[in-house]
Amino acid sequence: YIKKLTANNIFVINFEDLGEGAELTNLTINELYDDRLITGENILWGKQYFFVREEFDDAKPNQFKENIDSLLIMFGGTDPNDYTRKILRAMKDDCQKKNIKIFVITGGGYSFIEELEEEINQIKDVEIEYHHSMNVVSHIMEKVQIAITSNGRTAYELAHMNIPSIVLSHHERETTHKFTREENGHIPIGVYKGVNTEEEIRRKFEQLATDNGYRKMLFERMSSFQFTKNKEKVVDLIYSVLEH
Repeated sequence: YIKKLTANNIFVINFEDLGEGAELTNLTINELYDDRLITGENILWGKQYFFVREEFDDAKPNQFKENIDSLLIMFGGTDPNDYTRKILRAMKDDCQKKNIKIFVITGGGYSFIEELEEEINQIKDVEIEYHHSMNVVSHIMEKVQIAITSNGRTAYELAHMNIPSIVLSHHERETTHKFTREENGHIPIGVYKGVNTEEEIRRKFEQLATDNGYRKMLFERMSSFQFTKNKEKVVDLIYSVLEH
């Protein structure tokens, strides 16, 4: 397909592409991959090319708080593995004991809305605020101190908002997104493997909730990330391709 486009003198710029056509474009930007996974001088890699959506332009990144009062559970636009319900079940008792409110956000492609809503309605001992396909998630991110999320763009948004996060990958390919590591303020868990994964998440959550020194270290590692300015850099790159 890329060959046909370029053969007809059509400029091709791809984002997040590891396929065979990535090397044949005028420009490919793989902003979610810090490590170079395929060859090609036309391919740019890494977080320096990631930019947040416009809603974050006016959002206020969090200041460090000594006390934890809220947790965000958010697993992207589709959450095909239904991590949302699995992690909510795993975390509700710990949050109840610590009087921590849970914010749950699902995307437009999430297929288990009715089941999730029914499950939330049955939980009486912890405060849960649920939003589906909301337009402005930054308003919620401004309120929380910890998140459990998937290994995609949401992790960058959470870093932009200074929210230390436990990161669960949907599949092995997501584990190649190396931005989500402790040196950048995240705690990577890998791919879900049942009860053992849930127990590991609970242990990490307990550490974040009780060890302020550890959480502050992750918070400070995130505080240098501001992903609004990169948009101008990417737009300039696009124009530079079109001008040639």
